[in-house]
Amino acid sequence: MHRIIVRLPFLDFAIYSYGLMIVLGFLTAYFLAYRRAKKCGANPDELTNVAVLALMGGVAGARAMHVIHFWDSQFANEPIWQIFNIRDGGLEFYGGIILAIVAALGYMATKKMPVKFFLDLLAPALMLGLAFGRMGCFLNGCCHGKVSKLPWAVSFPYGSAAYYDHVSAGELAVPAELSDGFGGAIPAEQLSDAQRAIAAEHRSLRVHPVQLYSMAVALALCGILYRYFWRRKYEGQVFVLMLILYGVGRFVLEMLRTEPIVAGTGLSISQNLSIVAVVGGLIWWVWIKRQPAGQVDPKTGRVVVKISKIKTG
Repeated sequence: MHRIIVRLPFLDFAIYSYGLMIVLGFLTAYFLAYRRAKKCGANPDELTNVAVLALMGGVAGARAMHVIHFWDSQFANEPIWQIFNIRDGGLEFYGGIILAIVAALGYMATKKMPVKFFLDLLAPALMLGLAFGRMGCFLNGCCHGKVSKLPWAVSFPYGSAAYYDHVSAGELAVPAELSDGFGGAIPAEQLSDAQRAIAAEHRSLRVHPVQLYSMAVALALCGILYRYFWRRKYEGQVFVLMLILYGVGRFVLEMLRTEPIVAGTGLSISQNLSIVAVVGGLIWWVWIKRQPAGQVDPKTGRVVVKISKIKTG
């Protein structure tokens, strides 16, 4: 866990790992999409506008979903400005992709751009950006997994989300010097120098590095979708495949995380949204398969449907 990558001297300005990974994720995702758009002869300026709007909508949506998801445990008793504080993490992919798609679709519809083509073009880039985001989660210590005894399980230091969660659940005892007197741990930022020395010796229980699992899944999906782009038979098929595969992967990964359960479902918010993504994707897949199939034009990247001429007697 390396929440702060570097602190700039003389400025007292810290560069946080989570924010840095988000920026790197956006830049690499944009570069991947830009390369493909250029190869396909698409207008790179239009792609830039879509990417910027998707980024703005994605961050807003991802943050909004996280705040809703953890309102009672993290935000209800905090100052209102904490809602907008994303330096320490707190973005959820499904909320981000929903608002990002809405923003991008709105712009593309206004400019009369080929929506399904651009969705196919952007799908691998979304997964690449997500992979960087999950690395940010790991460095930040958020979005941790369940307790595990596997050889590659990891523990996080005092002050991490995992440490506080294990203390709250009664799975971990806090040293008397670090106790807040109410069964909890003193916030890391309030520790004295002597207490910090003690805290350095205490860590969370070992947990699944589920952030790294998620990163590996995202990278694998990026590769699959990137190659499938040239093999698709229908416009929109790459994006639909992303919804289905990511939905399945996220549902399974959620089994290794400690997320609040939605009443009446026995599943987390992300698992419920994964079901929606998979079912919606399968319905969309069946629907587009009812259209005439085509071949990808290697010059434009567009699916071209050849209409055979019918001979008349």
